[in-house]
Amino acid sequence: MTRTLLVDCYPDDWKDKLRFYLDLLSEFSHIDAIDQRKLGPESSAAGFDSVVVTGSPMMLTDREPPKQLSEFVRGLEVPTLGICFGHQLLGAVTGARVGTRAMLDDWETVRILRPAGLFEGMGSKVRVLESHREFLSADSVAAAGWQVLADSGSCPVEAMRHLERPLYGVQFHPERSGENGRRVVGNFYRHVVSAKR
Repeated sequence: MTRTLLVDCYPDDWKDKLRFYLDLLSEFSHIDAIDQRKLGPESSAAGFDSVVVTGSPMMLTDREPPKQLSEFVRGLEVPTLGICFGHQLLGAVTGARVGTRAMLDDWETVRILRPAGLFEGMGSKVRVLESHREFLSADSVAAAGWQVLADSGSCPVEAMRHLERPLYGVQFHPERSGENGRRVVGNFYRHVVSAKR
């Protein structure tokens, strides 16, 4: 079985959200979780097959991310999936621009632009749960070396992949999106993580 490092970006009073990640990811991989505050200069993803970076109430438009977290993410070379805040963080540390909008906390229909990889076998549209105020701009994502995989009426970059490194991000929350979220995560392990082993 693969080993995944789950980078927990939630503050102490949001730790109940972690169970959604653990329940879903453990179907596909052995999970070791680390609080992002415990990352340091010696922290590495060596020995892991993949990394998943969680959501967070942190707002990148309000302040810089914690230095140890951004440095860790900037150095990742193993297959990585950023979710919501993790998606925005992956974009930000590679040079993409984060914007802000009114809070969205609802189900959204996402249009799949490139069905291979994360969305293999999922058709042209998928319903997923969103919960965010920030988003990545499509033009800055492209300029930072990413390819947009999906968009929606509320968000121009619902999913992306880096063109040179095995980095992926989704703006929505697959860990709370039922079977559609499970399929996205399953595709990450089948088509991204397994391909790098």
